[in-house]
Amino acid sequence: MGAAAWPGRSCAPQMTEDRTYPVVRAQPGPPFGSPAQRSREHGRIGGASGRDAARLLSRLHQALGPTATTLRAEDAAGLRMVADWDACTIEGRPIPDLATWRDLVDRDRLAAVQGAFVLAWVDAHGHLCLARDAIGHRSLYYAALPGGVVFASTIHAVLAALAEIHGPARLHLAALPRYLSCAYVPGRQTLAAGVCKLLPGEILRFQGAQSQSLRFVHMPSEPDPASVPDEDTLRRRLRATLEETIRDLLPVDDETAVGATLSGGIDSSLVVALAQRQLGGRLQTFSLSFGPEYKNELPYSSLLAAHCGTQHRIIELSPRVVLAHLDQTIGLLSDPNGDPLTVPNALCFREAAEHVGIVLNGEGGDPCFGGPKNVPMLLAELLGDGGEPSGNETRARAGSYLRAHQKCYEELGDLIHPDVLAACNVAALEAEVAEHWSDPRWHSFVGKLMALNVLWKGAHHILPKVDELSAPFGVVPRSPLFDRRVVDIAFEVPARLKLHGSVEKYLLKQAVADVVPAAICDRPKSGMLVPVEGWFSGPLLPLARERLLDGLRPYRLFQPAYLERLLDGKLPGLRPRRGVKIWLLLTLEAWLRQVLSPTLRSEPGRPLTEVGGDRMEAMADPSQKSRDAQVLKRAIQLADRDREQADALVQKQVLAEAAEELGVPARYVDQAATQLAREQQQARATRRKALLVGVFATTALAAVLGTQALLRPRPPVRYSMAPQSGNWALNKNAETQARLRFETADGHEAAVVQIERFAPDESGKYHANLDASQSVPKVEDYRSVVFSSRGHGLGQVRLFLEVGPHERFRSPPIALSPQWVEHRLPLSLFEPQRRNGEAWQRAAASSPHGVQRLSFKLGHFMNDATATGEAAISGLRFE
Repeated sequence: MGAAAWPGRSCAPQMTEDRTYPVVRAQPGPPFGSPAQRSREHGRIGGASGRDAARLLSRLHQALGPTATTLRAEDAAGLRMVADWDACTIEGRPIPDLATWRDLVDRDRLAAVQGAFVLAWVDAHGHLCLARDAIGHRSLYYAALPGGVVFASTIHAVLAALAEIHGPARLHLAALPRYLSCAYVPGRQTLAAGVCKLLPGEILRFQGAQSQSLRFVHMPSEPDPASVPDEDTLRRRLRATLEETIRDLLPVDDETAVGATLSGGIDSSLVVALAQRQLGGRLQTFSLSFGPEYKNELPYSSLLAAHCGTQHRIIELSPRVVLAHLDQTIGLLSDPNGDPLTVPNALCFREAAEHVGIVLNGEGGDPCFGGPKNVPMLLAELLGDGGEPSGNETRARAGSYLRAHQKCYEELGDLIHPDVLAACNVAALEAEVAEHWSDPRWHSFVGKLMALNVLWKGAHHILPKVDELSAPFGVVPRSPLFDRRVVDIAFEVPARLKLHGSVEKYLLKQAVADVVPAAICDRPKSGMLVPVEGWFSGPLLPLARERLLDGLRPYRLFQPAYLERLLDGKLPGLRPRRGVKIWLLLTLEAWLRQVLSPTLRSEPGRPLTEVGGDRMEAMADPSQKSRDAQVLKRAIQLADRDREQADALVQKQVLAEAAEELGVPARYVDQAATQLAREQQQARATRRKALLVGVFATTALAAVLGTQALLRPRPPVRYSMAPQSGNWALNKNAETQARLRFETADGHEAAVVQIERFAPDESGKYHANLDASQSVPKVEDYRSVVFSSRGHGLGQVRLFLEVGPHERFRSPPIALSPQWVEHRLPLSLFEPQRRNGEAWQRAAASSPHGVQRLSFKLGHFMNDATATGEAAISGLRFE
C-alpha cells in the first residue's frame, strides 16, 4: 500500500551498483484488500446444481465477494454461463465477452484458446460443465452434493456452501502426505474432504452428482528426435514466441500501468527486458530484500533495472512484518502452500498495487527449460537411484522425484502419528508419480521430468499461489513463461539444449543473450533466499514452538517427539533444511485453523478427519505415556464427589465420564477398567484400601482417600468483576490499541476488553491480557475454575495461572461465542509450562501450585493480528 495507507511505512534510498533506488521498508498494515484500490475486470465464479442450489448461491456469493458471478444450473434464462478469464485470445483475436465464450463452447473451440480461464455452463442437454485452461492459470474447486454439485473459484466458497449441507469441514488424510512431501497438494485431491480440483485442460460434465472427465487439450508430447530443427532455428523461434507472448500479455492502452517482479535471475530478467522494449520505458519493477544481514540478489536485480531503465523499487521485509501478515496470507490460499515466499509475495503485490494494475513475473523458467531445481533428480538418475535391479525403475524414480522436493517425504514415518499414517496412503502418491514415468508421450528422462513439473508445480503450486495472493489487491498477475505457446515450444526443445553440459536453460539464455547482461545469463541460479533458517533460530522461534507444539496438537496428526527435535535443531543429516520444514508445518497449522475448519481449535482432542468418507475416531494424544492412567486419575477426582462410596471407582460410568471429559476414545475406558480391577485386587490382597494409578500416583491416591481435609467441601472463592473492586487491569504492548470497561448486562457483571487494533512489537508479538490483581487462593484445595465468557470478532481466549516468571499453567483454548457460555475447567487439565530462554515449553506433569497471578490472554497466537472486537469475562470463581 502507499505511504498514506498507514503510519510507519518508510522509504529510504539504497545504493546498488551505480544507481540509487528507493527502498520501501514494509510495515504491518491493514488487512489485505481493505480497502481494495483496484478490481479485476472479471471476478470469481461459482454455482450449484441440484435440489439445494438456490439455498447455496447466497453463501457462494458472500464467500466469493461482490464482483463474483454465480450460476444456478436449473435456471433457463440468459447465456447460462459464468467465466473468469484474463488475456484470452483465439487465433490472435481477444475474447471480449461472455457471449463469445458461449459461442466457443457451443462450437467446441476451447482447445484453440490461449490465456487464463475457468468456465462453467449448462450444455444443450441440461448438464453442468466446468472447464479450466490448458496450463492452470486459474483454478476451480467442486464438491458433489445429493443430486448435484457445488463449484467455485476458491475452496473457501465451496466449504462455506458445504457447511450449509454437511456441517463443519473435515480433513482428507489421503492428501496429507502430498502436502508434506511437496509443500503443495498436487493432483485432483485437496486437503478438504469431499472437495476436488479441476485439472488443467479438462472439462467435467455433471449429470446430477456423477461426472465425466473430457480432455479438450493435452500436455504436448516430445517430438521425434529426427524431426527436431537445428539449434539456431529453435533459438529464433523461441525468441519470437517469447516476444509475441509478452506483447499479447501487455495492455493495448497506455493508461494501465504495468509492473514486474525482478529477482535478478535469468527468468524474471528476460521478461523485464522484453517487456520494457515493447512498453517504451514505462515498466515498473519490484525486488525483495530481507535486510542487509541476509544474502540477497539485489546487485543483479539492480543491474538489470539499470540496464533496462525501469522504474525500480526495493521492498525490504523484516520478520516482524512477515509475522504480522502470516495468517492473512495463508488464509487466502485454497490449498496450503508451504513455500516460504508466500508472505513476501503477498507483500510485494501489496506494494505493486499502489502503482500498477498488471504484474508480470518470471515463473515457469525452471519447469519448462531445465532449471537447477531439477538437478537432484538428474543426480539420482546418474548415481543409480532412478533404477533398481528388480526393474522397478518407475517406482524408484517416483521416490526420487518426491525426495527431490527436499521437504518431509523421507520423514513421513517419523513425523506422522502411526494411526494417521495408515490412512494417508503414501503408496497411492508414489504410484501416481510412477504412472507418469511410464507415459509414452515423453521418451527422454528430462522430457518426463519437465512434463511432471509443468503439470504439478505449475498448475498446483506456482500459478494458484500468484493468482490467490494478488487477488485481494485487484492486480492481475501474468506469467509469460507459463503461457501455453511458450510451454508448447519448450517441449520441442530437446534435452541437450535445455541442460547443455553444465549450463542450465541453455537455449533460453541463448535466445535472450542480446537483451540480458552476460553477468546475469552466466551466473548460477540461487533463487529467492527467504532467511527462514535464521528466523527460526531467532525471532520467529517462539511463534514456531507455540504453533507447532500447541496449535497442531488438537488435530492429533504428528508425533510430538519429531516436532521437538525439529524445533531444537536436532534432525539428522548434513542439510536437514530445518527452517523450510518448520515453515511447511507453520503454514499447515494456519491453513487448518483459518480455512478448513476454524471451529476445530475450540474443540481440543476432537478433530474431525476423514478416511474413505468416514469420520475417524479421535486419537489418543501420543505425548501422554499412559492415557488409561490419565483416565483413572480423573475418575478418582470425579469419585471424590462421594467419599462414602469409594467403590464407585470401579463403576464404568465414572470412567466413561472421565474419558468423555478428557476427549479420549471409548476403548480407553475398557483398558482403564481392566487396569483398575487388577490394581484393586492387589490392594485387597495387601488389605490396603488404596488404588494405584500407575507408578506415579500412589501418594496422590493415598492423599485423596486418606486425608480428611480433602473430604470437606471448600467454599468457592469468587472474583468480583465490579469496577470498584479494583481486581482487574488491562496489560498490552504499546502498539496494540485496546481498552477495558465494566458493564452489567443479562445478569452478568463483566469485565470487557475491547480490541481496536492488534499491532506487533519489535519482536513480532502482540498481547492484550486481562489480569487479576486479587490474590489467588491455594488452588491445590480446589478442583475447578469456573467463569462465563462471550465475545464477537475475536476467536478465543486462554486462562493462565502464573506461578512466577518461569513457570505457569495454561488452560485449553476457550472459544468465544456471541452468547454467554459458562466454562468449568478442571485444574487437572491445565498444562504445566516452564520458560526456556524466550520460549515456553511443556513441563513435567504436575498440578497448579503456588499460583501468584491469574491472566486471560487474547493476543498473540490466540487471535489473528487483523482481529477486532471484544471479549467479556464474568463470574470467575474457584470450586
